[in-house]
Amino acid sequence: MTELSINECHWFLLSSKPREEQRGFDNLSNQGYDVFLPKVAKVKKRQGVKSVSLEPLFPNYLFINLDQSEANFNAIRSTRGVGSFVRFGLNYATLSDSLIK
Repeated sequence: MTELSINECHWFLLSSKPREEQRGFDNLSNQGYDVFLPKVAKVKKRQGVKSVSLEPLFPNYLFINLDQSEANFNAIRSTRGVGSFVRFGLNYATLSDSLIK
């Protein structure tokens, strides 16, 4: 977690509604936000047949790059598929660019 400064973009952590990470990602992307949803390929076996599917690396979480001074947090929270911002007390959970890369 990093300390926020004015007029800088930071990656914020969002929780999604259950199993709606992709919906939240699509809707936020359509609104023009820079959103990150890391996925990993998983092999599943159903009825003896193996298949590979892409699943979120962090289920129920999305990352969004925002300038805190200009962002409309209410619009983001009310986007379909998005639950809320992750917070620690009064502080939003943020990540550095190097961690996202």
